[in-house]
Amino acid sequence: MNNQEFSLYNSVERILTRWGIVVAFMVVGGLIGWSVHLILPPVYEAKAVITINMDFTKRELTQFEEDTAFNAASAIITSPSVMNLVIADAQVKGYSINPSEFLRDFYIEGKQSVWEFRVRDRDQNAAAALTNIWA
Repeated sequence: MNNQEFSLYNSVERILTRWGIVVAFMVVGGLIGWSVHLILPPVYEAKAVITINMDFTKRELTQFEEDTAFNAASAIITSPSVMNLVIADAQVKGYSINPSEFLRDFYIEGKQSVWEFRVRDRDQNAAAALTNIWA
């Protein structure tokens, strides 16, 4: 039975003796990444931030009630009717978009009372305009 333990020193020493192969892989990987960068067009992302503020002066709410209220706001923002309104408004303003593109390119991230709307598009002006329409 062969009981060899892992030795970091031996592993590093073995890699350093073959430094030419490591450098060759680094150069090839860099060239592949650069080539992909040249071939694929850039994708731009626009972001809008909305803060939802609720007035709790009439009575103190429990944490559960606050979470329920913010989840209700999230349900409104992500509802199909809002999606359809955004798509219709975008089409009126000259941006061709359908529900599958909406689901693919539109993202929302909720952090308690702060909502970040993100839209990705190959045209930076379209990304900004669609984000503003959605917000």
